[in-house]
Amino acid sequence: LKYLLAHCQRGLVQARVHPPSMQYHLLSYSILCKALAALSGASASVLPPSVEIAPGVLMPRIIMNAYPNSAGWVQVGGRGMDAALDYGDARQKEMGHAVTSSGLPRSEFFVTTKVPCCPTGPFCQDNPTHQACVPFLPAPNCDVSRNTTADIQHDLDIIGVDYVDLLLLHFPCNNWENTVRTWRVLEAAALSGKARAIGVSNFNRTDVEKLVAVAQVPPAVNQAGFAIGSPQNATMGRDWSTIKRCRELGITYEAYGSFGESHSTVPTSKVDVLNDPVVKRVAARNNRSAALVAYRWTVQHGMVLLGSSSKSVHMREDLGIFEFELSDADMAELDAVGMDTLTIEV
Repeated sequence: LKYLLAHCQRGLVQARVHPPSMQYHLLSYSILCKALAALSGASASVLPPSVEIAPGVLMPRIIMNAYPNSAGWVQVGGRGMDAALDYGDARQKEMGHAVTSSGLPRSEFFVTTKVPCCPTGPFCQDNPTHQACVPFLPAPNCDVSRNTTADIQHDLDIIGVDYVDLLLLHFPCNNWENTVRTWRVLEAAALSGKARAIGVSNFNRTDVEKLVAVAQVPPAVNQAGFAIGSPQNATMGRDWSTIKRCRELGITYEAYGSFGESHSTVPTSKVDVLNDPVVKRVAARNNRSAALVAYRWTVQHGMVLLGSSSKSVHMREDLGIFEFELSDADMAELDAVGMDTLTIEV
């Protein structure tokens, strides 16, 4: 039944990609998918829309960091998952188990993992008073160069797959030469089939431009923190200028931290997104939760969304962000949250 549902969802995606000649098939697939979903106990939501990030590589517009309930994400219809070497073996293994135990073909999933760029640091968790500390989970032994080839193989072994769909460099090294050296290892992974696409995370506009200029395999994705009320942190690529430049260079921008990460060393928003009065007002106007509005705002700006949840009920709701659209007035109100002056160029 799960296989039939997956096949039905693939057909629905294809029907959506080829309008208007496929409109009859779109209606038929929609009815069939909902019936199969009801029988299987899965979400009635179909597979989310995708974006082509590299030739032949389609990335779902919503990815989920679902630990420790990645199996629940699969059950409700999610297929895109995210982890990293820095997150620890337990998280990567749990994600991989959800894939391998699902009964679905590996090709149904979009698996992302990340490797650190070392040397860098110090990390804020270890040295919170350092002015230039790196606000990410500490990577082990990152004060010296690491064997990135071994790190990539470790990720694959722990996840339990032969390849990942997207391999990211988690952050830049502390100097550009080391960043390029590490990028070459990711390029080798792409060319050897260990990664279908490669990209970066937390790179700013200058970093992205410099990397594109020397890359043999261009970065497909830049994953960085961005939310309603963004403080426009240009150092970490959390600003409209970086987003616009990525778009111009054909790089997909994937945004995490949609709720603001108020307890983080470097929050992604100036406001408490879920309790902001403007967000709540727009949510009430659309009869949706503040969380769904925050997520919808992200994808409606053309970004891939990296969400985070371990509750199946929330994950099922999250897939509903493609079932409604915010009005131009809604988007303008949300764009203005936390902005002293409004300059949005994308």
